[in-house]
Amino acid sequence: MSNNKWCLFFMPIWPPGHTIPMVEAAKRLLQCNSTSSNSLSITFLLMQTPTADSMSSITESYLRSVDSLNFPINFQQLPVVKPPAQFDDPEEFITIYVKLHLPHVKDAIATSGSRVAALVLDPFATSLIDLGNELNIPCYIFHTSNAAFLSLVLHLPILDEKIKQEFSEIDGPIKVPGVSPVPSHFMPPILMNKKSGAYKSFLYLGRRYMEAKGIIVNSSIALEERVLKAVEQGQCAPDKPAPAIYPIGPIVSIPKVGPEQHECVKWLDLQQPKSVMFLCFGSRGGFELPQIKEMAIGLERSGHRFLWAIRAPCTGIK
Repeated sequence: MSNNKWCLFFMPIWPPGHTIPMVEAAKRLLQCNSTSSNSLSITFLLMQTPTADSMSSITESYLRSVDSLNFPINFQQLPVVKPPAQFDDPEEFITIYVKLHLPHVKDAIATSGSRVAALVLDPFATSLIDLGNELNIPCYIFHTSNAAFLSLVLHLPILDEKIKQEFSEIDGPIKVPGVSPVPSHFMPPILMNKKSGAYKSFLYLGRRYMEAKGIIVNSSIALEERVLKAVEQGQCAPDKPAPAIYPIGPIVSIPKVGPEQHECVKWLDLQQPKSVMFLCFGSRGGFELPQIKEMAIGLERSGHRFLWAIRAPCTGIK
């Protein structure tokens, strides 16, 4: 029997760059709701990490730290499913792997005993929109990347129709709504082979995004005003109604390290406004030493001050 408590179900995938922003967003939402008369709880449905790598241990350590806090957040492990054996690349693997969990997600919702307010889905969990439609539950996408990449994903089905050859074979730049023209050879590598599973996965995401009740973006108007307006105005897919866009970022997890500021923050405070270039390539943005050296040379030659978050190369699904 259902109770009167509303519950949001979040469905992330396991890399920290996906899970952590979603949990941090959930914490902020609960803080905003703390004075409301409507009681709200949040359940995260977690999939078994299919590979043992350094990234999964970061996610697990973070979740343990959140679990110790006094938030009405429940982390529920879904039953193990057999990973797909046939796939071309990691993006296709994740898309298929998530879809295999659909029956377990349905069971988790059915047995929760809560009034389900909405499903908040990772980009790679857009297949669960079908479940939301079946259960009459609104679905929102939590887009963990920036708004520029969101515009590209939403516009990809149109680009696919207009440009029949590979992007690398185009002489001129690629036009993406709200984004400066992109030289064809600078398009994301995951989209440079239209026959690949990665390309097909993002093409699928671009179509499914448009079916969501709304898209939560880990960015802000202050950072990406032009591209966010282009998305909101429906420029990415003019033949379809634009989904509601909610820029709530950037959301990061900043551990408390005591009263002393980090030396990087102290250094930043001494610099002139808008004088520092910040480089961070995400949770999987690890580079080999030769690449790091080449980027370092370029940064030094630019003459600009910079702050660079460097990660070691990470391993994962191959």
